[in-house]
Amino acid sequence: MAATLPSACHQSSEYHNDGYAVQRSRRQWNIQDGPRGVIRRMRSQLAEEGDPDSQMALASALLQETDDDGECARQAVYWLTKASLQGHVKATELLQQCLDTAVGISEHNYHVVSMVQVSVNITTMSCLWCRYQ
Repeated sequence: MAATLPSACHQSSEYHNDGYAVQRSRRQWNIQDGPRGVIRRMRSQLAEEGDPDSQMALASALLQETDDDGECARQAVYWLTKASLQGHVKATELLQQCLDTAVGISEHNYHVVSMVQVSVNITTMSCLWCRYQ
């Protein structure tokens, strides 16, 4: 049986002796799309909150999906950009691969991705320079 998660809370009203309504929440449990769906929703939430490992995991999953218009790949590039800016090395490498192969790269994100790559390279070079000083 598939895993379950609480959906949106449903409100019910109860009235006290003084006539004021008190809102009480009751969780409604629905069958969802299994453990992978649960993990994906958690990763997505963590990615939104800025966790670079979750951003990388979400981007990798999006790159494995196929769609006709390339929207999944463009979303993957968005998350790789976010993770790369936070210093995630694997995200930077995968973002470079996307740039080299034009996967998920569009006229709207090309300049941002290019600037991220330049920024990461400059940061890496300055760290190496500082290390040997």
